[in-house]
Amino acid sequence: MTVDQIAKHVSCDLAVTVQLVHGEATFSDGSSGNVGLRVTHVLRREAPGWRIVHRHADEQMKLAPIASHILE
Repeated sequence: MTVDQIAKHVSCDLAVTVQLVHGEATFSDGSSGNVGLRVTHVLRREAPGWRIVHRHADEQMKLAPIASHILE
C-alpha cells in the first residue's frame, strides 16, 4: 500500500488527517484487485502520544475529483 498525505491540521489536543491509500488487496471471495481509499482520521492527544478516536474511509474510485467539491 502507498499513502499520499492530502491534508493535515493539528491543534493543541486534536488532529485531523486526510490521506489517499492505494494498493492491491485480496478480498473475502478470493479475488484480488486494486483499491483506492480516501481515509480521514481524527486523533486526540493522550499520554504518552496520540490516539485515533475516529476513522472514516470511502472508495476513492467512486468519488468525483476533489476540485469539484470546492465552492468558490
